[in-house]
Amino acid sequence: MSSDKLKEVVADSLTPRLSDAEFEAAFEGWAFIPYGDLMGVAMVKGTEFHFTPTSEFRFDRALMRKQFAPILSQYGMVTTRVQHGDTKSRRINKLFGFKTTWADERFEYSIITALPFKEKLCQQ
Repeated sequence: MSSDKLKEVVADSLTPRLSDAEFEAAFEGWAFIPYGDLMGVAMVKGTEFHFTPTSEFRFDRALMRKQFAPILSQYGMVTTRVQHGDTKSRRINKLFGFKTTWADERFEYSIITALPFKEKLCQQ
């Protein structure tokens, strides 16, 4: 998936929709990373991780480990935040393994400090 397509998936999920200039300013410095084949877009900047699912989204533990491994290797943690009342994002964060650490008047903050979901080992 091209960088422009990844950005389009994120832009289409925003309410209200941002102009191209507003989008570029809001997401300056963010990396847009595909999650599987058109299942979603991960957005990463430093330790902060956000995810936008598409209608094709299905949870895949191996993909999540692949998304988190480089961030954990570099920073030792992955963080995210969700606005109060955003139950869809809270469910996805819980599914991904985030643990809530604190909240302020606008956001709930969460963290991962180790790769979630132990790798399955083949029985011999």
